[in-house]
Amino acid sequence: MKAMIHFFYLLLLLPCLGGNWKHLVSALEQTKGASILEFGLKDNQGSSMDCLEVFQVNESKELLGLYHSRVNGVFSVHLAATKNLAEWRRISTVETHASQATIHQLENGSFLIALEKDAPGSCWIKLLFYPNLESLKKAKSERVIDLPRSLAPTAEGTPNVESVEIKNETILDSTISLRFHFYQNAIVDQLAQGTLSQFKTWNCKPNQGLNDQFKSLGCYGNLGDRDPFEWQGEKFYLQEAQKKINEWGSWGIYLCDRTGSPLSKIEIKTPKKAQAFANPNISKITLPDSKQPSLVLTAFIHSSGTHRSEAGQFLMVLP
Repeated sequence: MKAMIHFFYLLLLLPCLGGNWKHLVSALEQTKGASILEFGLKDNQGSSMDCLEVFQVNESKELLGLYHSRVNGVFSVHLAATKNLAEWRRISTVETHASQATIHQLENGSFLIALEKDAPGSCWIKLLFYPNLESLKKAKSERVIDLPRSLAPTAEGTPNVESVEIKNETILDSTISLRFHFYQNAIVDQLAQGTLSQFKTWNCKPNQGLNDQFKSLGCYGNLGDRDPFEWQGEKFYLQEAQKKINEWGSWGIYLCDRTGSPLSKIEIKTPKKAQAFANPNISKITLPDSKQPSLVLTAFIHSSGTHRSEAGQFLMVLP
């Protein structure tokens, strides 16, 4: 019943949002119009660039990417630089036994990374704070914290940073809002949100309203990674959702409104008709040969139902 209530609430909300988001869905689906299109991205060391998040340093306009790779069974998060979004030079390894990383730039030139830290049979969220770009490139964090699991017995992860409020010029006097997933009853990933105060006190809760809304759309598998962004003055999310547990080919990406409520599934049309997209990230960047900002969309394409030439890390730039 709750799922139906949330679904009908969404139907009432849609007219208030206008039709602009439908144009956004169309743009994200049409790879033929992309100015840059890449599949199976690897860095200069030959490592896959899974769950790549592209970002541009505010002051220098330098293009960087945060991603993870798996080597000999161990996940590690890396930082790399690029000039054309096709060739990537690894700069540093941010963290070993870690994946699903995201980065947040603060107005004072500092950076906050949130990632999924792993150990045998478990994973949790870890935050790393860097006072400046130099410390980020050297992977020299100034402050770190491992957030205790409280919603799931074995796994909480895929964090994204909603906001960071700093007082007195120190991360130790801050309020950090996150969204993430928790492995509910060690059966299925569900959505949650939380707040870290003073870089030490963590409080969180499930986002049951969003979980019910995705179930109303038939997404009874895992609900994991998401990425907030702005487009034409409005806030949106990209959210990965799985129709059925253990069916990798049932992953898809949804455009969601400013609260995270689903608006529409994004049916990305690749040349080889890839089927299963996950781990979306979207950023606004300005390429070196352009004066106009562009949106760069990245996602991981699962091999299930996908031609081998398109499996792996996907990147597309909208003109």
